[in-house]
Amino acid sequence: MGQLHKQDYRIRIPVKMLQVTDEAGEVSPISFDWEEDGEILKINIDSVISSAPFAEPISGAVGERYECLINGKLKHLFYRKIQPRKWFVIKEVNEIEYNAFYKLGE
Repeated sequence: MGQLHKQDYRIRIPVKMLQVTDEAGEVSPISFDWEEDGEILKINIDSVISSAPFAEPISGAVGERYECLINGKLKHLFYRKIQPRKWFVIKEVNEIEYNAFYKLGE
């Protein structure tokens, strides 16, 4: 008998990011807005640990994945380098949240 695999449900949530751009055009995140329970919170980034190239598995869009310390916890932020350029976070959710976010099953 085959093994049952738990489906991974991930959503990309765009965020409004405050960033610094250096002389070479490299960007570094400073803080972003996060909506929680209908309230907008400003999330400060303590430090950027590293950045590495990243490609989105489904769309193939290329960018950078930033490993950051936020409130003392390691988190990943993503910057899509091709148009439209945007910052986002990837959040793991359950199937119901996934379907609601992408408006599936309507």
